[in-house]
Order: sequence, then structure tokens, then C-alpha cells
Amino acid sequence: MKISGIKKKLLYIFLSIFVFYSFSGFFLVPLISRNIIQKKMETGLLRKVNIGKIRLNPFTFSVEVNDFKIFDKDNKSLFAGFKKFYVNLEAFSSLFRLSPVLDEVLLFSPDLNIERIDETAFNFSDLINKNSGRNNDASKNEKPFYFSVEKIHIKDGTFVFSDLPYGKKHKLEKFDFESAYISNFQKDTDIPTGFNMSAKLNNGDIRIKGETAPFSKNLRTGALVEAEKADFFNYSAYLKNIAAFKLKSGAGNLKFNLKYEKNSGLEIFGNAGVENLNITDLKDRELFAFKEFKAELNPSFPMKKQFSIKKILLIEPEINLKRENRRFNFSNLLKDSDKEIRTENSDKKNTTEQSLDLNISDIEISKGKIDFTDYDAPLYKSGFLKEPVKNFLHKINIKAASFSTIKNNAAELELAGLLNNETKISLKGNFSIFPIYGNFNTDLKNFKLSISNGYIPEAFKIYIKDGSIDLNTVTEFKINNEKFDFRINSDLELKNLKIVERGTNQDFFLLDDFIVKNMDFQLDPKALKIEKIKVAGIDQNII
Repeated sequence: MKISGIKKKLLYIFLSIFVFYSFSGFFLVPLISRNIIQKKMETGLLRKVNIGKIRLNPFTFSVEVNDFKIFDKDNKSLFAGFKKFYVNLEAFSSLFRLSPVLDEVLLFSPDLNIERIDETAFNFSDLINKNSGRNNDASKNEKPFYFSVEKIHIKDGTFVFSDLPYGKKHKLEKFDFESAYISNFQKDTDIPTGFNMSAKLNNGDIRIKGETAPFSKNLRTGALVEAEKADFFNYSAYLKNIAAFKLKSGAGNLKFNLKYEKNSGLEIFGNAGVENLNITDLKDRELFAFKEFKAELNPSFPMKKQFSIKKILLIEPEINLKRENRRFNFSNLLKDSDKEIRTENSDKKNTTEQSLDLNISDIEISKGKIDFTDYDAPLYKSGFLKEPVKNFLHKINIKAASFSTIKNNAAELELAGLLNNETKISLKGNFSIFPIYGNFNTDLKNFKLSISNGYIPEAFKIYIKDGSIDLNTVTEFKINNEKFDFRINSDLELKNLKIVERGTNQDFFLLDDFIVKNMDFQLDPKALKIEKIKVAGIDQNII
């Protein structure tokens, strides 16, 4: 069958267009666009730009860019780049909607290096300053830019932040992000978009999984956020301008569910923990440490200041308290500049601000330790004692239940400890915050009076050699409408008291037994009642 001359011409034209379209799409356009884009970017950014290859498929409407690099101003170190960027356009859908409809967007091995040179300057500051004077008024009235993307995938990203003023480098690596269909076309705004992100930040693991409708009227979003092995030491340098202490170690973990809707606000629940925290002063002397901290949060609403905590657990906390030159080592942990800022902020607080609604079901502190060293004790300062006065409270166990800032809520409290390995201390009762109220039963067993020796004034030439106290009290107090009510009922027994002359060690005062039974004191109306007083075995030597 012969082809007519017109059909041959049409066939030749079609083949010519096809060859030209294919040649232009596959070869000519990528080559020209690569050179143009590279030169334009170098001119605009004042930085060296390299583009490895640009591939264009004119039949699938896909574009691929390989080995893209933007160098820093020195034209040597890398500022930003990626190994591969791929985008696939759905041509007919885009033509039908007159907006870009993308089937797939892929970005492999993106790399971004940020440097902070000083407090306000970064290695990209010139780019911001260059564009800061542009007039953006015209864009305010522009119509929304509509689009849709079926799939987004960012794989194996690396982001480095070098904080030169603090000598720190933070690295986010192995960054992986995937999201499903996302669109701001009006009919799609309520369709939730699923997303999944994972990365390593300074060797700690971060994972976020959830879904969001960012273009919906209610901005509905939900996510599970997990972080593991977050090493606090990586961020300790940022304390130096505000804190007079060092963060030596500590690692955090968290697992939280977040929900947000514009109408109801943010809801959060989950758990968080910290392990092996160690804080010292600027001379590396121990201040505070603990083995483990855990908190479990019930559904809470931070924007409404509503928090419900199921449990707080603190294991093996250690506090090293020192007094020297009439100051405690914990009294100046914040530097003066930060104290001034906090004072200014407190002065600006609105008195009508919503109050905090806090509820904690259980609090437990186990195996706690407090060591107290006093360099200001009179007998140490006078030189009579060769070592500063030291006391310690160990085996501290505290339990609290039903704590709340709700009015008239009664919380339960139990405390036990061992003072200087000799004195047993226990407390049990209940209390409330609004109004301030407490009712406690306190027991003190075998309290050694020699603990006070360091605080006897130098003018009194005596020294407590022996003696102990057993004390049981029931204390009740209440502050309501600026009225303070206080009542205490006590049983006390002082045994084997022996006071000697300091220096000679001769007996000065001896007392075998002193007992007070059912001593009751109340503040309003003032009253004191004592059921029984017993004194036995007094021997006093006065010269």
C-alpha cells in the first residue's frame, strides 16, 4: 500500500517533531538549563555552585538533578547540597487543575552546614541581608498557590550546626522523612497526611510518626514523638552565660503523644526519663546527682495550664550542701544577669493570668542522700575543730499521693530517713496548697545532741559528750484569710545527757532522764498544757 505525498509529509513532520522533542528533552534542555541555572545561582548567591547532571524525561515529565553543591563564601567548604533530587509531574492532572500535581518528590543525601560566627552572624547572614529590603506587600493579596504531592521522601540527610562562640558542633544525621498524599486543593484540605521521620541527633535517636491536616481549618495534627539517649553534656556549654554550675553528665529519653486542634488546643501525654544526671559547681565540686528520674504524664493541656501527672519517680538523688562565708553553695547557681531577667519578667506578669491546674497522683523518692558541710560553724572558725562540721541524711524515702493545686484537696505525705547513721526520722500526714494546711505526725528516734557541738558559741566553754532525744509530735497548721492557726502536741525524752568543759574534758552537767508527756501548745488562743514532766539524775559542777 502506497502512502500519499501529504501523508508522507505529515509523517515526516511528526517524526521530525518527535525527534526534536526527544532530543531537546533528553539532551538539549538539560545541558542548557544546567549552565544557565548554575550561573544564575552563582551570581545571586555570590557563591560557587556545582550541578553534576540534570536529566529530563519529556515523556514521563520527570526531572532529576544529581550532585548539586553550593559552597560557602570561601568557595571551599560545602554549604548545602544533595546527591539526587527527583520530581515527577502528572502532566494531564496538572493541566486539568492548572496547578502542579506531583506524583513523587525524592531527595537523597541532602547536606546542610550552618555556622554561627558570633551572637548574631551566621555563614548565610549575607543572603538574608541581601533580600531583607524587598517589598513583600504585593504578595499579601496573591491567591494561594495550589498543589498536591502523592509522595515525598527525604533519605539519609545530614545537617551540621557549628556554634563557634561556644565551640560546639551538633550533627543531625541519617535523617529520613516520608509523607503520603498532601494537598491544599480545597476539596483535599481535610484529608490527613501521614508522615514518618527518624534521625540521629548527636548520637541520640529521634523518631516522629503521625498524621496532619495542615491546610484544614482546624489544623488537626497528631504525632508520636520518641527520643532516646539524648546526651545533655552536648548542650552544657550553653549554660555558661546563665548558670554558675556545670552539667557533667545525663541522658534523656521521652515518648510522648501530641494532639493538636485549633479549637481545643494542644494535648500531650506519655512519659519521660533522665538517667545518671550529675551537676557540679564551677570548680567541679559535686552539687546534685541522681541515678534515674521518670515521669508519666496523663492527658494534659499545656496551653490551658492543665497538667495531670500519673507518677514521678526519683531514684538515688544526692545533694551536697555547703555553707561558707555565710552563703550556701546553692544560693548563687544563676548568674546575676539571668536573675535580673527573671525579676523583670516576674514584674510584668499579668495578675489575671490563668492559674496553674496541676494534679500528681504519685510521687516517690527513694534512697536519697543529703550531705551538709558547714565551714561557718563557730567552733570550726575559732580553730577548736580541725574539720568543718559535717552531717548527713541518708536512706531518704519520700512518698506523696494525690497532690493537687485544686482548692481543698488533701495530699498524703510520708518521709523516712537516717541522720548520721544513728537518728531515725519519720513523718506522716496530709496537707493542701489552697488553703495552706498541714497535719503531720513526726518521730525522731535517738537524736544525738552532739550534732550541735560545732554551733556552741566560743564564749561557752562547754562540749556535749553524750545525750540523745526521742521526740514525737503531732503538728497542725492552717493559713486561711490571712489568719494563721498552729497547734502542736509533743512527747519528749532526753536521755544520758553529759556536758563537759571544753579543753579539760571535766564533767560540767549530767542528766540521766528528762521526760515531757503530752505537751500541747496552740497559737490562737494562746495556750500551753503539759500533762507530766519528769527529771532524774541531775549532777552539775559549777566553778
